[in-house]
Amino acid sequence: MKDLATLEIPKEVYKALNDAAGATGKTPIEWITTQLRQTSPSYAEEYLRRTIPAEIYAFIEQRAEKVGMQSGVLAERWLAKYGHKPPPKLTDEEWQIVQARIGKPETISSLKAN
Repeated sequence: MKDLATLEIPKEVYKALNDAAGATGKTPIEWITTQLRQTSPSYAEEYLRRTIPAEIYAFIEQRAEKVGMQSGVLAERWLAKYGHKPPPKLTDEEWQIVQARIGKPETISSLKAN
C-alpha cells in the first residue's frame, strides 16, 4: 500500500492545477510529480532511485562517471527509453491460454518458455 496524504487546497487552485495537467494530458498528481522532478534535485534523485531498479541505477552511476555526465541526466534518459512501459495487450486467445495454465505446477516455466 502506498503512503498517501491528503492536501486541502482552494477550489480555484485545484481548477488551475487540473487545467494545467489536462493541457499536458496528465492527471494532477502526474503533473505535480513532473514539476517536482524538474525543479527539485533532491526529489528528482529520490524519484529516480525509487523508480529504477537498484542494480540498474548503480550501473547508470558508474557509466555516468565514466562518460563525464551527471547520473541524474543519464538516469532520466534511461527511464524515458526503457521505463514505464505498459505490458503488452493479450488477444482473447492468448488470455484464454494464460487462464488455462493458471494453477498448474508447470505454469511459470511454460509461460517463461513462450
